[in-house]
Amino acid sequence: RIEEDFIPLYRDTARKVAKVFGTESTVALMTGEGMAGLWGALKSCLAPGDVVVAVGTGVFGDGIGEMAASFGCRVEAVSLPYSSTINREDALSRIEDAVKRAKPAMITAVHCETPSGTLNPLEALGDIKRRHGVPLFYVDSVAGVGGVPVDADKHGIDLILGGSQKCFSAPPSMTMVGVSE
Repeated sequence: RIEEDFIPLYRDTARKVAKVFGTESTVALMTGEGMAGLWGALKSCLAPGDVVVAVGTGVFGDGIGEMAASFGCRVEAVSLPYSSTINREDALSRIEDAVKRAKPAMITAVHCETPSGTLNPLEALGDIKRRHGVPLFYVDSVAGVGGVPVDADKHGIDLILGGSQKCFSAPPSMTMVGVSE
């Protein structure tokens, strides 16, 4: 009987989260803190030796690159000063140069850096992904989604990650991961 109640609730919740993510794609709901989703998305899509361009505008953005390196990915880090965004005059050209040079399997970025509250525009990174044929764009929006608009499909985001405890103001320990086809 529990499964008969749980499965429709799960599907309905995932569908509603997909709307907030701005995606028509599948959303997986997982128990565990946001880091479970962040690690799971990386390790499910990358293998040792894959190249990742990790855009860092704070501790979490730089940390994603460190996570990928820890299981053998080659990471091209584009670290910008903390409390800045990719809107800095030279930032997008540095990111695009890194993508051209490294030919990555994935670009990673944080939408909203929790410690500083800086908000990165995602559209420009999605444009870089498309222009250079990067297969995957991974966005940690744990502190952004639900607080500011996110349009994963429009911006070419393949893996969008959210957490229940931030803008959703729900109890902690639920991770949401939107996964493109």
